[in-house]
Amino acid sequence: MMDIKHVIVPTDFSDISKQALAFAFELAQKHDAQLDVVHVFEAPTFPSFYGAGALLLYGEVPDMKMQAATALQQLVAPYKEQAGIKLDAHVLEGRAADQICNFAQEAGADLIIIPTYGLTGLSHVLLGSVAERVVRHANTPVLVYKSIGVDSMSKAA
Repeated sequence: MMDIKHVIVPTDFSDISKQALAFAFELAQKHDAQLDVVHVFEAPTFPSFYGAGALLLYGEVPDMKMQAATALQQLVAPYKEQAGIKLDAHVLEGRAADQICNFAQEAGADLIIIPTYGLTGLSHVLLGSVAERVVRHANTPVLVYKSIGVDSMSKAA
């Protein structure tokens, strides 16, 4: 049986990633494991002909990164209050799948819990591909969390 002492759960703040966080938190509590909640900030890139590079120089991206950090702290606050386990939140920057895999390996994580998809539309496609890339490239075991409907969750509880 796998000894779980360190769990990583990435979030994009979608409902499914919040469900995955709740699941990861319960699992971490049961195993007295450390839980790291990770949000990867992918800085927007613009071709130079848009002239948007100047915006990046004047603090637009740092403000967005700060907003992500604030949102992440708000997301984990209720869990920290009831934790009983070591729980940390991290905002990383770069390509999501690469950062998640690298963070898990460097932290010596035993398990990554990642939702099957997050946001809708194009974001849905992108996060789905993030989950797929994490499954393919992580050196850490990956549990792919599939959403269960709100009705199913209330019946299960």
